[in-house]
Amino acid sequence: MKIFGLTDIGKVRELNEDSLIFDNLTAKTAYIAVCDGMGGANHGEVASKMAIERIKGNFSVNFRDEYSEANTKNLIITTLNLANSDIYYKSNGNPEFSGMGTTVCLAIIKDNGELIVGNIGDSRAYIVSDSVRQISEDHSIVWNLVKKGEITKDEIETHPDRNVITRALGVEKNVETDIFFDSLNSGETLLICSDGLSGYVTDNDMIECCKEPIEEAAQSLIDIANAAGGKDNITIVLCRI
Repeated sequence: MKIFGLTDIGKVRELNEDSLIFDNLTAKTAYIAVCDGMGGANHGEVASKMAIERIKGNFSVNFRDEYSEANTKNLIITTLNLANSDIYYKSNGNPEFSGMGTTVCLAIIKDNGELIVGNIGDSRAYIVSDSVRQISEDHSIVWNLVKKGEITKDEIETHPDRNVITRALGVEKNVETDIFFDSLNSGETLLICSDGLSGYVTDNDMIECCKEPIEEAAQSLIDIANAAGGKDNITIVLCRI
């Protein structure tokens, strides 16, 4: 299994509030997580780092290769509930951190291609081959409008509410995690990213870049997002089996 990730501050922001992690859990299983902190002066970067640390700690201690899909799903949900509590109580216990939160999109993937994705917010998981398939669903105003048929996916990036999310870690005392079961086949690339990437690259950009070795693909996609304005922090992790 090959995994590689990069994060970039972009061309406009003064601070990178994104965080990422990718590592092996066992010889057969790896995990990936991307978090996009929010709060600006209220330390979104603290929220994203707290989420990553909780994911790393809870996964490394509690994951077992023999876990069923149900066990793994429960581990993801429990871990993100703990991360939510960590951020929520820090935010509410200190005015300096009031209002901070973070998105999270994570995946646990086995060497046979079994894939489980957990998502809160608008960071995304895709499978890229000769086409692009989005696995996760955004928790955002515009995604709700797409599901209602009021706008198309093509209209998302120009909608005035495109950056307004409806769910995040740390904002409320309790949070719901969406879980998606999928599989990654040989020749396909799992791509997990913050909206600083997904908002600035096209499906065709993803397809063409993912023909490259993953280190080059990640850098190429970041370069495209920066060339398109780089108005947000940009984070991406790619995985192939």
